[in-house]
Amino acid sequence: MKITTEKKDYRQKTITQLNKEIQELETKLFDLRKKLNLEKLTKTSRIYETRKKIARIKTIVYEKAKQEVLAEIKKTEVEKEKNV
Repeated sequence: MKITTEKKDYRQKTITQLNKEIQELETKLFDLRKKLNLEKLTKTSRIYETRKKIARIKTIVYEKAKQEVLAEIKKTEVEKEKNV
């Protein structure tokens, strides 16, 4: 259930907010990998979880960008029809 509420929260954010979240998670992932190399990371599954979060957010960003492009295409088609 936690993942579905996370997805809902991410879908309510704007693309810029999501990109900021991605940057923060990538920084966290870098730190986790550094800890792993220094053998200070006890829960290696945190790397996997962070990678999955990044992938989820990137998917949502892609979907939102796709919707914006489709909306713009429809808008231009309507304008063309009005001019004809």
